[in-house]
Amino acid sequence: MRRKPILILAISLIMSLVCTQFAFATQQSQDLNQTTEVKKLEKIVLNEYDYIKDLSKKTPAELKDLGFDDKEITKMPNIVNEYRDKLKEQGKQNDQSLKLKGYTDSQIETLRSFTGSEEQLKSLSATLTMTPVLTKQSVQSSKFIVQSVSVGQWISSYQYLNGYTKATISANWAWSSCPIFGLWDVVGFAWSGGFVQDSSSSTYNYHKIKYITSLGYTYVTRGWSCAAGQGCSDTFCMALNGGLSDGWAQSGTAQASLTVYGYQPIIGVTVGYGHSTINVYPSVGFSSGDLSFSPATVQAAEQYSVYYL
Repeated sequence: MRRKPILILAISLIMSLVCTQFAFATQQSQDLNQTTEVKKLEKIVLNEYDYIKDLSKKTPAELKDLGFDDKEITKMPNIVNEYRDKLKEQGKQNDQSLKLKGYTDSQIETLRSFTGSEEQLKSLSATLTMTPVLTKQSVQSSKFIVQSVSVGQWISSYQYLNGYTKATISANWAWSSCPIFGLWDVVGFAWSGGFVQDSSSSTYNYHKIKYITSLGYTYVTRGWSCAAGQGCSDTFCMALNGGLSDGWAQSGTAQASLTVYGYQPIIGVTVGYGHSTINVYPSVGFSSGDLSFSPATVQAAEQYSVYYL
């Protein structure tokens, strides 16, 4: 008769172990999913047609405040029609030329039967996407297990070493197709914490641009224009060699290595991209870890994040 309590105790222990393992696995999965989900938030997107359409709806006074001159303001009510006409001209090019400009087979079919509808304008619009460079980092997914996950954040490394705090900002950008408007674009990083560019890591401070050409592609590596302790930027021509050569800037990778003496456990970072819809030379200004684009006519987007060591 005494065996029954022992049997019940044994079953209870087994059930307890099973429930513990299930809870452990569930928590591990939740931790990894939460880590991945948070990192996916860091992303910048610009759509050329959305911006052009928005400009066409603004009043002359609003356009004036943005920095457009009188001549440009008079053209703005018809900017969507101008955009539509340029797309119609694109449709006269052969398939090979259109594919070199990044158009998909489906988009080429749309260009061949182009009527200028709102749906077609949206489907053919060039979109710029800027994302962090993915890195592998060890994440404590539970009390006992450490796993390596792909982390997408603007800071790809952040460490204190030999009396200095070092950080690296990294980002990739890419256009879905060649933009209709614009000649000059700009990429900018801003930061707080007193960091300066790490001169000992010159090979890690660069902006590498991929230009698509009729012969394939070519890379151009450029340096940064910096404001010490505040940020850096690069204004580049969307056309290869300023339009003297065949090619357009399809994508790029930007990286800035930073350093500051002493232990700096917090850094604020702003990453941004600016696209000119008219023939202007865009630039970036810096202030307390933030950046601003000028002139105001530049289509731009940026994202601010804080990181802790």
